[in-house]
Order: sequence, then C-alpha cells, then structure tokens
Amino acid sequence: MAENRAPATRRFRRAMRAPTPDPGSAAGFHGWRVALPFVLPTIVGLLVFNIIPLLAAFGLGFTNYSFTTKTAWVGVANYRMFLFEDPLFWKAMRNTLYYTVASVGLSVVLGLILALALYQAIRGARFFRSFYFLPVIASTAAVSLVWGLLLEPNFGLVNFLLETVGIAGPGWTQSL
Repeated sequence: MAENRAPATRRFRRAMRAPTPDPGSAAGFHGWRVALPFVLPTIVGLLVFNIIPLLAAFGLGFTNYSFTTKTAWVGVANYRMFLFEDPLFWKAMRNTLYYTVASVGLSVVLGLILALALYQAIRGARFFRSFYFLPVIASTAAVSLVWGLLLEPNFGLVNFLLETVGIAGPGWTQSL
C-alpha cells in the first residue's frame, strides 16, 4: 500500500512547488528591476563608507603617506616595522587581547546571571524586573516629554524658531 502512495505524494509535491522564473527571462529581470531601487542605497552606502575607505587604508599602508611631503611607496616596510621592530605593538596587541577576553567573558557571565535572576520564581523578582526595565520605560517617557515641550504651540522651541524667520507655527500637538 505504501508503494501506491509514493507516486501520488511525488506528484502532489511537484504540483505544490512554486514556479521559479528563468534568470534569463523577462520575469527574472523584472524582479531585479523592482528590487534595485530598494537595494541600491544600501549598496552605495556600503561602498562609499566601508569598502572604498577600507581599500584606501590598505593601499596607504604600503606608502609613507604624509600631508606635508610627497607620498612614497615603501612596500611592506611599515608592516615589517610594526610586527618585528616595535615592542609597543605587541604590548598593545596583548592588552587588547586581555581586554577583549575579560570584557566578553564578564558580559556573558553577567548577562546569564541577570537572565536567571529575571526569570526565577524568587522573592523580590517582580521588583528586580521592574528595576531592570526602568531605563527602557524612562527613556521613552523622557523623549516624549522633550518632544512635547519642543512642539508646544505657545512657548515651544520649534514655533519660536519658525516665528524668528516669519512663519506662524501650527499647533503641532493640538486637534484640528
């Protein structure tokens, strides 16, 4: 009986599979044409602020760059000097390693302890949860109060600045 159901199951799965457009077809190109305006700002930002400066810094590492003198190609001399001749470089690397191990280890241990304390059924757990989440709630309340004061129609800073350039500010937080 199981042998009779196997072909039907395969046919059902084949029928339920979503059709995928051929990458060379117009439908496949249309998907890219729709997605490109949404993806392009991220790609441009990544190139301009991450990839190009990274490549420029890598290239400048092989030169003797200075604002005041002409840039000269020195090859791997900079890296050889830092790796083999400068004792402060290895001290800085050791300090960075110590700091990273200590801070990551401490953060993980404290995070686990806080998580256990927040979700244990112990006396005072409600108070501890409230105390722990208070900065999240307080910052939202503070931001809303500041924006309320900035947009206040009679003495708010936004309307004051608009009035200095001759624009009558609206009642930002009032009903129409």
